[in-house]
Amino acid sequence: MQRAHGLPFVKDIAFVDSTASCDANGHSVTIMLTACGIGAVPLALMITKGQSTEDYIAAFTLLKESVPFAFSSQGYPKQFITDDSEAKDKLLSMFGPHQNRFYVVSYCQSYGVGFLKKNMTF
Repeated sequence: MQRAHGLPFVKDIAFVDSTASCDANGHSVTIMLTACGIGAVPLALMITKGQSTEDYIAAFTLLKESVPFAFSSQGYPKQFITDDSEAKDKLLSMFGPHQNRFYVVSYCQSYGVGFLKKNMTF
């Protein structure tokens, strides 16, 4: 995964997603990917105690220390794609000074469907 950070296109966009409660202790697995011509290239796989802001800060700090030339020596991508997690949102606002954040469409769709079901009468 360290070699992937040297590719020129990794500085543009990163997709970050986490699974919740992977085991009885509530650990979380977070994967970071970037898009390329053949699909996705993994940039990081982080296992944390949970999904709190502190857990994400610890994992991303370790990533920055482990890969000093991360994101093609830029230190952060221009854009993040993630879910609407408050903890990730806080972390990503600290991670890079001027990156954009986009939310995954499926999360937006599920929110919209829930909102419509709740507010519409048939």
